[in-house]
Amino acid sequence: MVKTVSASRCCNRTASFSRFLSDRQRRVPENNRLAEKWYKRAADQGDDEAQFELGECYYLGRGVKKDINKAFQYNKKAAKQGHVVAKCCLGQAFSDGEGVRKNYKKAVQWYLLAASAGDDDAQVSMGFHYFYGLGVPKNVNEAILWYRKAARQGRRNAQSNLGLCYKFGDGVKKNRRIANQWFCKAAEQDHDGAQSNLADAYRDGLGIKKAANNGNVDAQCELVPFPVIEFRVEDSGHNYFQIKDFRQDDRRYI
Repeated sequence: MVKTVSASRCCNRTASFSRFLSDRQRRVPENNRLAEKWYKRAADQGDDEAQFELGECYYLGRGVKKDINKAFQYNKKAAKQGHVVAKCCLGQAFSDGEGVRKNYKKAVQWYLLAASAGDDDAQVSMGFHYFYGLGVPKNVNEAILWYRKAARQGRRNAQSNLGLCYKFGDGVKKNRRIANQWFCKAAEQDHDGAQSNLADAYRDGLGIKKAANNGNVDAQCELVPFPVIEFRVEDSGHNYFQIKDFRQDDRRYI
C-alpha cells in the first residue's frame, strides 16, 4: 500500500492570525502585542473567534511567548462553541500530541465534527486516519470518500492522495488515466509529490503507449490522456517523443 499524506497543518495559522491586521493595515501599524491584548479581552467575554485567534497567538508565539498548552486550551474553548477550524486544530493537537497526550480516537472525533461541517483540511485528515487505521478501523474505501470530498474543494493533498490510490490500486481499481488527472490538479497547485508523479507519467508514457500498441489491454486502459505522447523517427536518424497538449509543445530526444 502506498503512503499518502495528511494535511500539512489542519489550519493555516499564519493566514488566520493575519486577518486581525489585514482589515486595519490602512489605519494602524502592525502590532502583535496589541493584537493579543484585544483578542484576550474579547476571548474572556466568550467570543469564539477571539478565543481561536488567541490560540493562534500562543501557537505561533505572536505577541506572546509561545505556549502550546495555552494554544490548546483556547482552541478547545472556541471548538466547544462551534468554531469549525478550532475543531480541526483540536483534532491535529490530539493526533500530534501538541498540548495534550496523543490520542487518535479523540483526534478523529474532532476531525469528524469539522469535516462534517465542510472543512477540507479535516476531510483530508479523516482520509489519512482511515487509510492507516489511526483511531478508527482501517478502511481504505472510507479514506477515499473523505479524500474525494476534500479534493473536490480543491485541496491539493487530497488530490495527490487520490492520484496515488488510483496509481497503485488502493481501494479502487488501478487506473493511470484517472491517477494522472488528479496528479495534474494537485501539480498545478505546486504539490511537489504530485509534480513528481506527473513527471513519472511523462517519462513512462512512451512505454505505456508502446505496450498498448502491442495489444496490452491494461496499458490500453491506462493511457495517459494528457499529455498526448507521439513517437517519431526523423530523417536524421534521431528518435524522439513529442509531448503535446493545449498548454505546451515539447520535444525530447531519447
